[in-house]
Amino acid sequence: HQSRKDLAAAVEDAQGAPPVSKLSPRDKEDLRAMFHAFDAEHRGTVSNQNMTAFLMAIFDGNRDVAMKMCAMIDADDDGHVEEEEFLDWASMIELNHQEDEDEIHAHMFKMIDTDGSGDITISELSEFMMKFGCEMEDQDLMMIMLDVDEDGNGEVDLEEFKMILEKLIPQEQSRHD
Repeated sequence: HQSRKDLAAAVEDAQGAPPVSKLSPRDKEDLRAMFHAFDAEHRGTVSNQNMTAFLMAIFDGNRDVAMKMCAMIDADDDGHVEEEEFLDWASMIELNHQEDEDEIHAHMFKMIDTDGSGDITISELSEFMMKFGCEMEDQDLMMIMLDVDEDGNGEVDLEEFKMILEKLIPQEQSRHD
Protein backbone atom coordinates (compact mmCIF):
# COMPACT_ATOMS: atom_id res chain seq x y z
CA HIS A 1 0.00 0.00 0.00
CA GLN A 2 3.05 2.24 -0.12
CA SER A 3 2.05 3.73 -3.49
CA ARG A 4 -1.30 4.94 -2.08
CA LYS A 5 0.46 6.60 0.85
CA ASP A 6 2.97 8.23 -1.51
CA LEU A 7 0.13 9.57 -3.62
CA ALA A 8 -1.72 10.81 -0.54
CA ALA A 9 1.41 12.55 0.75
CA ALA A 10 1.88 14.25 -2.62
CA VAL A 11 -1.52 15.93 -2.43
CA GLU A 12 -1.54 16.76 1.29
CA ASP A 13 -0.97 20.40 2.11
CA ALA A 14 1.66 21.81 4.47
CA GLN A 15 -0.59 21.21 7.49
CA GLY A 16 -0.97 17.56 6.53
CA ALA A 17 -4.65 17.87 5.66
CA PRO A 18 -6.05 14.81 3.84
CA PRO A 19 -6.91 15.23 0.15
CA VAL A 20 -10.67 15.13 0.79
CA SER A 21 -10.39 18.34 2.84
CA LYS A 22 -9.27 20.23 -0.27
CA LEU A 23 -12.42 19.45 -2.26
CA SER A 24 -15.41 21.71 -2.53
CA PRO A 25 -18.48 20.68 -0.49
CA ARG A 26 -20.25 19.80 -3.75
CA ASP A 27 -17.42 17.54 -4.92
CA LYS A 28 -17.40 15.79 -1.53
CA GLU A 29 -21.15 15.21 -1.73
CA ASP A 30 -20.81 13.83 -5.28
CA LEU A 31 -18.14 11.37 -4.12
CA ARG A 32 -20.20 10.37 -1.07
CA ALA A 33 -23.22 9.77 -3.31
CA MET A 34 -21.09 7.60 -5.59
CA PHE A 35 -19.91 5.53 -2.61
CA HIS A 36 -23.46 5.18 -1.25
CA ALA A 37 -24.56 3.86 -4.64
CA PHE A 38 -22.37 0.74 -4.03
CA ASP A 39 -23.11 0.60 -0.31
CA ALA A 40 -26.64 -0.73 -0.79
CA GLU A 41 -26.89 -1.92 2.82
CA HIS A 42 -25.71 1.47 4.18
CA ARG A 43 -22.99 -0.10 6.33
CA GLY A 44 -20.32 2.45 5.39
CA THR A 45 -18.26 -0.27 3.71
CA VAL A 46 -18.17 -2.05 0.37
CA SER A 47 -16.59 -5.49 0.01
CA ASN A 48 -13.40 -5.62 -2.02
CA GLN A 49 -15.23 -8.03 -4.34
CA ASN A 50 -17.92 -5.44 -5.11
CA MET A 51 -15.38 -2.61 -5.35
CA THR A 52 -13.30 -4.69 -7.76
CA ALA A 53 -16.40 -5.29 -9.91
CA PHE A 54 -17.03 -1.53 -10.00
CA LEU A 55 -13.39 -0.80 -10.86
CA MET A 56 -13.45 -3.43 -13.63
CA ALA A 57 -16.21 -1.40 -15.28
CA ILE A 58 -13.99 1.69 -15.10
CA PHE A 59 -10.86 -0.12 -16.32
CA ASP A 60 -12.47 -1.84 -19.34
CA GLY A 61 -12.83 -5.22 -17.67
CA ASN A 62 -9.17 -5.49 -16.69
CA ARG A 63 -9.48 -7.59 -13.53
CA ASP A 64 -5.77 -7.40 -12.67
CA VAL A 65 -5.73 -3.58 -12.71
CA ALA A 66 -9.03 -3.43 -10.82
CA MET A 67 -7.76 -5.79 -8.09
CA LYS A 68 -4.51 -3.83 -7.68
CA MET A 69 -6.45 -0.57 -7.51
CA CYS A 70 -8.84 -2.03 -4.93
CA ALA A 71 -5.89 -3.20 -2.81
CA MET A 72 -4.52 0.35 -2.97
CA ILE A 73 -7.86 1.84 -1.90
CA ASP A 74 -8.30 -0.62 0.99
CA ALA A 75 -5.58 1.02 3.07
CA ASP A 76 -6.13 -1.07 6.21
CA ASP A 77 -6.29 -4.31 4.17
CA ASP A 78 -9.40 -5.57 5.97
CA GLY A 79 -11.19 -6.84 2.86
CA HIS A 80 -13.59 -3.88 2.75
CA VAL A 81 -13.39 -0.35 1.44
CA GLU A 82 -14.70 2.07 4.04
CA GLU A 83 -16.26 5.35 3.00
CA GLU A 84 -13.24 7.38 4.20
CA GLU A 85 -10.83 5.14 2.26
CA PHE A 86 -12.92 5.61 -0.86
CA LEU A 87 -13.17 9.39 -0.33
CA ASP A 88 -9.39 9.68 0.15
CA TRP A 89 -8.71 7.72 -3.04
CA ALA A 90 -11.35 9.48 -5.14
CA SER A 91 -10.19 12.87 -3.79
CA MET A 92 -6.65 12.19 -4.92
CA ILE A 93 -7.91 11.32 -8.39
CA GLU A 94 -10.08 14.46 -8.52
CA LEU A 95 -7.31 16.75 -7.23
CA ASN A 96 -4.83 15.35 -9.75
CA HIS A 97 -7.40 15.99 -12.49
CA GLN A 98 -7.88 19.58 -11.29
CA GLU A 99 -4.10 20.14 -11.22
CA ASP A 100 -3.82 18.84 -14.80
CA GLU A 101 -6.62 21.17 -15.89
CA ASP A 102 -4.91 24.15 -14.21
CA GLU A 103 -1.67 23.28 -16.01
CA ILE A 104 -3.47 23.21 -19.36
CA HIS A 105 -5.13 26.57 -18.66
CA ALA A 106 -1.79 28.12 -17.69
CA HIS A 107 -0.18 26.77 -20.87
CA MET A 108 -3.01 28.16 -23.02
CA PHE A 109 -2.68 31.51 -21.25
CA LYS A 110 1.06 31.65 -21.99
CA MET A 111 0.40 30.87 -25.66
CA ILE A 112 -1.95 33.85 -25.93
CA ASP A 113 0.14 36.22 -23.75
CA THR A 114 2.77 36.66 -26.48
CA ASP A 115 4.58 39.55 -24.76
CA GLY A 116 4.84 37.60 -21.49
CA SER A 117 3.37 40.46 -19.45
CA GLY A 118 1.10 38.23 -17.39
CA ASP A 119 -1.99 39.85 -18.92
CA ILE A 120 -3.78 39.19 -22.19
CA THR A 121 -4.62 42.25 -24.25
CA ILE A 122 -7.45 42.53 -26.75
CA SER A 123 -4.94 42.41 -29.62
CA GLU A 124 -3.27 39.25 -28.26
CA LEU A 125 -6.63 37.55 -27.90
CA SER A 126 -7.69 38.66 -31.38
CA GLU A 127 -4.43 37.39 -32.95
CA PHE A 128 -4.79 34.06 -31.17
CA MET A 129 -8.39 33.61 -32.31
CA MET A 130 -7.47 34.43 -35.93
CA LYS A 131 -4.60 31.88 -35.88
CA PHE A 132 -7.17 29.20 -35.20
CA GLY A 133 -9.65 30.44 -37.80
CA CYS A 134 -12.06 31.86 -35.26
CA GLU A 135 -12.44 35.47 -36.30
CA MET A 136 -14.44 37.60 -33.93
CA GLU A 137 -15.08 41.30 -34.00
CA ASP A 138 -12.89 43.23 -31.57
CA GLN A 139 -16.02 44.59 -29.91
CA ASP A 140 -17.24 41.02 -29.20
CA LEU A 141 -13.85 40.08 -27.77
CA MET A 142 -13.88 43.25 -25.69
CA MET A 143 -17.32 42.34 -24.31
CA ILE A 144 -16.00 38.92 -23.26
CA MET A 145 -12.94 40.50 -21.65
CA LEU A 146 -14.93 43.21 -19.87
CA ASP A 147 -17.26 40.55 -18.50
CA VAL A 148 -14.39 38.91 -16.58
CA ASP A 149 -12.01 41.85 -16.05
CA GLU A 150 -12.42 42.08 -12.29
CA ASP A 151 -9.62 44.60 -11.71
CA GLY A 152 -10.81 46.88 -14.54
CA ASN A 153 -7.42 47.22 -16.22
CA GLY A 154 -8.74 46.34 -19.70
CA GLU A 155 -6.65 43.17 -19.78
CA VAL A 156 -7.18 39.61 -18.60
CA ASP A 157 -4.90 37.88 -16.08
CA LEU A 158 -4.72 34.09 -15.60
CA GLU A 159 -7.58 33.89 -13.08
CA GLU A 160 -9.80 36.04 -15.29
CA PHE A 161 -8.80 33.88 -18.29
CA LYS A 162 -10.00 30.79 -16.42
CA MET A 163 -13.36 32.53 -16.01
CA ILE A 164 -13.53 32.99 -19.80
CA LEU A 165 -12.82 29.28 -20.28
CA GLU A 166 -15.54 28.36 -17.78
CA LYS A 167 -18.03 30.42 -19.79
CA LEU A 168 -16.92 29.01 -23.15
CA ILE A 169 -16.27 25.37 -22.22
CA PRO A 170 -19.02 23.48 -20.37
CA GLN A 171 -17.62 22.02 -17.17
CA GLU A 172 -18.46 18.54 -15.86
CA GLN A 173 -20.21 19.99 -12.81
CA SER A 174 -22.65 22.00 -14.91
CA ARG A 175 -23.60 18.87 -16.85
CA HIS A 176 -24.72 17.23 -13.60
CA ASP A 177 -27.05 20.09 -12.65
